[in-house]
Amino acid sequence: MSEVLKAIAIADIHGSIAYIEQLVNHVKSNDIHYILVAGDLAADRDKTTFNRVIRGLSLSTDTKVIYVRGESDPITEYTKNNILNVENRQYVVNEITVAGIPPFLDYELKA
Repeated sequence: MSEVLKAIAIADIHGSIAYIEQLVNHVKSNDIHYILVAGDLAADRDKTTFNRVIRGLSLSTDTKVIYVRGESDPITEYTKNNILNVENRQYVVNEITVAGIPPFLDYELKA
């Protein structure tokens, strides 16, 4: 019998390192394989906060982090072995496709 893959989906962290620490503990204790991030890791597009939060997620080294940025995240391409930005791309996990559609910003909707 094949192993059951476990994933957890998160969004709207807005820079909370305390939440990330709790999440990493949960991921480690429950053998989670994937963390799916639907954006807003930072607040006010702050690159320092974004990098601190995404590095915190990478503490669960055996877990693949798949993310797309949210409207509060800076435009950045953070890469590390277990972290994948799927913005305008897709990633296939077994028979499941994770597609990254970036946020629509206010000025884009007015055009």
